[in-house]
Amino acid sequence: NLDIGKIISEFLTERNGNLQIFDGSGNIGLMNTRTEQVWIDTERKLPGIDAGVNFTYATMQMAQTVKGIQGVDLRSWLWNVLWHSSEIVKDVDYKAYYQLKSWPQPNNKLDRQAIFRIAACFEKGASVAQVEQKSKVPADVIRRFVKIAVLMQMLVETEEKQARLVTEEKPAEGLLKGFFGKLRKKLGL
Repeated sequence: NLDIGKIISEFLTERNGNLQIFDGSGNIGLMNTRTEQVWIDTERKLPGIDAGVNFTYATMQMAQTVKGIQGVDLRSWLWNVLWHSSEIVKDVDYKAYYQLKSWPQPNNKLDRQAIFRIAACFEKGASVAQVEQKSKVPADVIRRFVKIAVLMQMLVETEEKQARLVTEEKPAEGLLKGFFGKLRKKLGL
């Protein structure tokens, strides 16, 4: 059985260059880890990937087929494909404290608000329990966020003393609402 963490890590390693990616359902597409672009196979209609996801190094001929064509952003595509791939995400330590390194770019408008709310909480460093309390987002959504963000190296474990998310309700609530208001305005939501 493949370690999905190792596979995703290879997708995010610049030195790998052009990769042909596939899973149990067939070809997914071509990926360039240096330019962080993905060219999805036009026959591919599935929103996610399965546990058989893997890669092989692409030939020069394969790489030439996408020359001059703008690909999709690798990290954005990977976040969205993993969000729709529940079977392949491995477990993480939910008692740990995490700090956000980079923000996800969700395509799904329905999930976007919850994802950004969770990300905002982890930006200052927090535990899953604190985010559940602060964000008012269902625990299963927060756990899925943590699994994917850890897998993609967007969320890193931190020490409790480094976590800055305040969990007292009254003083911080106004700050959090103000932050979300600014975030909504900035992102045009």
